[in-house]
Amino acid sequence: LNAGHTVGVSTGGIAEIFQSNNDHETIILSSRRGVVRLAFLSGAALVPCYLFGNSIALSQWYDKGGFLEKWSRRLRVSIFVTWGRWYLPIPYRVPILGVMGVPIFVEKTASPSDEQIDAVHKELIRRMQELFDTHKHAYGWGDKKLIIK
Repeated sequence: LNAGHTVGVSTGGIAEIFQSNNDHETIILSSRRGVVRLAFLSGAALVPCYLFGNSIALSQWYDKGGFLEKWSRRLRVSIFVTWGRWYLPIPYRVPILGVMGVPIFVEKTASPSDEQIDAVHKELIRRMQELFDTHKHAYGWGDKKLIIK
């Protein structure tokens, strides 16, 4: 970032694998402020992005008791049963729609205050929700909700 290069950061990971379902998409962002701090330290803009269809490219099975989620967190590796075409880990042929929002520009700051970070973090969350709600109809997900935890 300090050299002027662009870095993409995607939400996702162990926490989100076990949260999304057919009724809603879930991203874990409310407690993750580090990306905002990095933006301030480097002066890089934050660009809200979302991939529609990514969560349906593979089928997944989760145990209802939470055993797999518990062990995934403990081992820091995702443990879940997944399959796609021909019951192999080959994704289904589904369209993926990537959308990008308006950049959130921040001024390079060596020691950003908690108030600065909080303000930009709230704006990032607001814009992520707005981006999802604006484009979900184009993907055919008019009734689907985005839950930001």
